[in-house]
Amino acid sequence: MDAPDRDVEAPYAGAPERGREGELVGCTFDGKFLILRLVGVGGFGAVYSARDLSLGCGAAIKILHRDVAADDASRAGFLEVAVGAGGVRPGGEGQAPSPLP
Repeated sequence: MDAPDRDVEAPYAGAPERGREGELVGCTFDGKFLILRLVGVGGFGAVYSARDLSLGCGAAIKILHRDVAADDASRAGFLEVAVGAGGVRPGGEGQAPSPLP
C-alpha cells in the first residue's frame, strides 16, 4: 500500500470541517490509523473505515468535526453519548478493533 498523503493529529488539528470530511481518506490519523474510506457523516463528526497500523487490522473510527472538537462542552457531550452507548470506554478508548470484511 502506498504511503498516506499526510498525517493528521488529534484532537482537532486534523479534524475535518463540515462538508470536507472526504479529504481525510488516504491520510493517517494521529499516527495510528490509515483512513481507507468515509462511511458516514453525522452531527458530531464523520465515521471512517480505517486500518490500525500497529495491529494490522481493520477499525472504524469517528473523527469529530473541527467545531465540535474545539469546544470542551461539545467534546464532553460526545463522550457522554458514546460511553452511554457502550462504544467508548471512559478515557476515550474505543472497543477492540475488528477485521474489515
